[in-house]
Amino acid sequence: MILASDPRLTELQQQIGPEAFCSVVEGEADWSPSLQGAVSTPIPSVVIAPATVSELAEVQQWCARHQLPVLIAGRGSKLHWGDPVQGPEVILSTQRMANLIDHAAADLTVTVAAGMPLQELQTQLAHQGQFWPVNPLYLSNATVGGILATADAGSWRHRYGSVRDLLLGITLVRADGAVAKAGGRVVKNVAGYDLMKLMTGSWGSLGILAEVTLRLYPLPEARQSWVLVGDPQAVEALRSRLLASALMPAGLDLLSPSLLAPWEGRAGEVGLVVSFHGLQESLEEQGQRLLQWAQDLSLRSQDLQEGEGLDQHLQKTFQDQVSRPGLAKLGVLPSQAVALLNRLVQEDPDGWVQIHAGCGIGRWRWHPNTWTAAALTTLQRQLQAQQGYFKLLEAPLDLKQQLLWQPPDPVQHSLWQRLKSQFDPQHLLNPGRL
Repeated sequence: MILASDPRLTELQQQIGPEAFCSVVEGEADWSPSLQGAVSTPIPSVVIAPATVSELAEVQQWCARHQLPVLIAGRGSKLHWGDPVQGPEVILSTQRMANLIDHAAADLTVTVAAGMPLQELQTQLAHQGQFWPVNPLYLSNATVGGILATADAGSWRHRYGSVRDLLLGITLVRADGAVAKAGGRVVKNVAGYDLMKLMTGSWGSLGILAEVTLRLYPLPEARQSWVLVGDPQAVEALRSRLLASALMPAGLDLLSPSLLAPWEGRAGEVGLVVSFHGLQESLEEQGQRLLQWAQDLSLRSQDLQEGEGLDQHLQKTFQDQVSRPGLAKLGVLPSQAVALLNRLVQEDPDGWVQIHAGCGIGRWRWHPNTWTAAALTTLQRQLQAQQGYFKLLEAPLDLKQQLLWQPPDPVQHSLWQRLKSQFDPQHLLNPGRL
């Protein structure tokens, strides 16, 4: 493992300056807890945080020259997500690459460095009446690059699309340290289309995002959400009717009973959160139709102006790593979403489940005492058989190491390996995560 006293670091310090180096606990936040679930070997003791694209390229060239595997990070909020990284020697962070490069407000695009915190970006965009429509987990520490690397869009993907739909251009550093670009700064650009989609959700295994150009939207005049609670069959009927209607929710989320305490949820019930963005008149009209349909199905309803703590409640709940250390990303066909929610609730009444009802993608927090490695493996295989998937994000490291995950699909797995060999033949970037 590379130590701070390693003479090889002297060479790099002379190139990019000593201010780019710190220990794990000397950065902007203590990453040690996240690192416990991020690596399967001793935790690297050195964090290298370049400030520019050229410095990032120099660092990766140095790592490639010395054959040093790298754990890639932004601000460390999701370091512990996914499979453990195998044998990283250093942590390479984009936390100092946090500037807004260009905001073309008239074109609804912005170019930022990948380490820019999402909340800081949203604050700057709001001055021009715009926003980037994502609401991921760990909102207070999430960086733009980390959101793209983990494809963590959140509930608003129902209206605005996934993060790959909101990415127009990228500058990345390859495993050998070379700089590559794709896409551009116009919404209708087609160049580099496949490469950008490939990098989204690649978990830092194919390249290091350095700068990104994003598609923006005008800030909505008004926002309003409704929580609808009742029998699962009635909730499924409302979900189906909404998706077949002309109504345009920004978010459409199924919630387990354990998440419904603030809205007096009862055992055996599930919730549907419907959020709208837009003009006040439009929200009122759509809300009236929604509430009439809910009443027809005997669902209880509560309206939440501007969310009234809904997002904060879900953020706080799903960031609780103490009471329920396990977190997984799930995917099923939208028509199977309510059935999956019911199954998880029946087997684990205290688990927290949120499923985006329009696409079937969701998140699930659970306790390892309730779900063994064998039970989780069985669940994963069953979801795969139904054209779904299961991605383990957070869990104690020993549980992660027990799980013998099967490839999602033999053909897909083979393709992943070929991509990894092409983009990172020496397996230096987050080895073990793809």
